[in-house]
Amino acid sequence: MTRFGTLVTASENDDHNTLICTDFAPEFGRNNVFQVGRNEVKSDLRGVPNTLGGRAIAGGQSSDALRQKLAEGWRFSVTELSESYGIDAYLASRPRADVLAIIRKSGLQFLAPTQALKAGAGDVMMAYLPKTSRLK
Repeated sequence: MTRFGTLVTASENDDHNTLICTDFAPEFGRNNVFQVGRNEVKSDLRGVPNTLGGRAIAGGQSSDALRQKLAEGWRFSVTELSESYGIDAYLASRPRADVLAIIRKSGLQFLAPTQALKAGAGDVMMAYLPKTSRLK
């Protein structure tokens, strides 16, 4: 496992995802385990210890919600930012984008729902886009 630095669980079973993330957090580090479907901003998680499960990705959306978007024509997009096409232009051209991760020179960074989006030239944006979004 030492050659891997990040764990992402994305099965349909949120309890299973939580168990896997909890079990592997000591191996990967708490900040490096993520799960689809966990919504860190829901009020019903107030009583859940932060040592259970992984950090939320995909805006905390469930795998069912992501599959529904796929059926509606959503698709994944990978776009490299540059000096002339920065983060502001990227977000303006994709107002409904679900930014999932950023590929930086230092490695892959998944974004939690509450995390501020900071990216610069050379960073590569990984996003889930609705069918009607323009691509560059």
